[in-house]
Amino acid sequence: MTQAFIGDYVQNAEALHQQYQALLSELKKRVDQSVPAPGLASPKPLRLYFMGDETQEFQFFNIIEDYGGVLIGCDTRLSLYYEPVKEDGPAVENLARWIWKMPCNLPTAERMKATIPYIKEQKPEAIIVSSVVGSRNLPGAERLVRDIIRDELSLPVLSIETTLPLENIEKVKSQVKAFIEQIKPAL
Repeated sequence: MTQAFIGDYVQNAEALHQQYQALLSELKKRVDQSVPAPGLASPKPLRLYFMGDETQEFQFFNIIEDYGGVLIGCDTRLSLYYEPVKEDGPAVENLARWIWKMPCNLPTAERMKATIPYIKEQKPEAIIVSSVVGSRNLPGAERLVRDIIRDELSLPVLSIETTLPLENIEKVKSQVKAFIEQIKPAL
């Protein structure tokens, strides 16, 4: 979330500061009042894995909790931690090879093959594939992604598309609510 803030608001220091203040305020309120995330307060929150584009709709994460879900993992920063950079040999060449092999730089089928083990570790009950209007990084191959998830994990998938903050929040709310309500009874 912090990285998304920086990427989306770095050109406007005041807006970036306001977003951080809102996040810190919410976290402080939860800690001070010993309030768990709404999804965690439900008897059995739906375990959701988030993949694809980082959303600029930061309320999305609260929406998941509000309707009985809990975010248990994501692949948006997987390329930063999937393996260390080789330390022996030429540093620039090793860094270039590491960057070249990042899951986000692989063709979709290979990216999913590299990502599936990380998803399995989190034991999700459903997956949300996110795209941002105008970006088609992973979601552009959505059908292939859905097929691989179905074949490898047998999990339901929700595809969402967001825009700038608050522009399509009602649509996102209704999609997430319907998705969670549809899956929870089946578990």
